[in-house]
Amino acid sequence: MRICGLEEQIHVIDNKVTVDEIIKDIVRTKEISDPFYIFDVGDLVHKAKIWQQKLPRVKPFYAVKCNDNSLVLETLAAFGMNFDCASKAEIKKVLDLGVNPSRIIFANPA
Repeated sequence: MRICGLEEQIHVIDNKVTVDEIIKDIVRTKEISDPFYIFDVGDLVHKAKIWQQKLPRVKPFYAVKCNDNSLVLETLAAFGMNFDCASKAEIKKVLDLGVNPSRIIFANPA
């Protein structure tokens, strides 16, 4: 399991630790004034593999505005996912990962 959002820090956590234990440890040991989230990159990898197995002809476009965390985007890019960007900043972030522009659509700008 990985923890992201603490100034983009990533921590690898033993799988035997529960989410509740991780949250309690963060709250107890760190001075946090901003929100944070816990992200299991293994779960994303698992779901991307299932998508490719069950729907191999469907090419999804991930809405970057949902979560633009670099680890999320890098993982999806590695699985050949496409990206739905709503701003120039989102396009730049995805292009900076080395994603081919043909895998990016610009839609629904805010």
